[in-house]
Amino acid sequence: MIKASPIESSATESLAANSKTLECWSRDPQVLRVELSDGQCFIFPYTHFVFASLERTEDREALHISFTTMTFEFTGVGCWQLLNALQKMSMDWIRPFSNRYEKLAAADAVFVGKIDVQELRDEPVP
Repeated sequence: MIKASPIESSATESLAANSKTLECWSRDPQVLRVELSDGQCFIFPYTHFVFASLERTEDREALHISFTTMTFEFTGVGCWQLLNALQKMSMDWIRPFSNRYEKLAAADAVFVGKIDVQELRDEPVP
């Protein structure tokens, strides 16, 4: 499994050399860590998980994961595998890779190219 470094040039070399091990997620039943491209990182215990949904188009999938305070949208391919892992509450971490690495991923692998985050805020009562 490749651990992405903050320096993209060295990550590029590692990914090219290890294209068969290109991973953007792993499994663990305790918490979910979401790492964004800009370096932000979120950790949620599964007790805060609310729901997940999957949307499919011809060439892309969008997985929506909602926690009590935030929602995430993961865009890529093979996201149905992430949905299955969420069903078992066994996803450990997830992060996006630049879309230029998509061709290096195995045909049946999960590839997440983009993660969008929305913070849920309580609206004040009038």
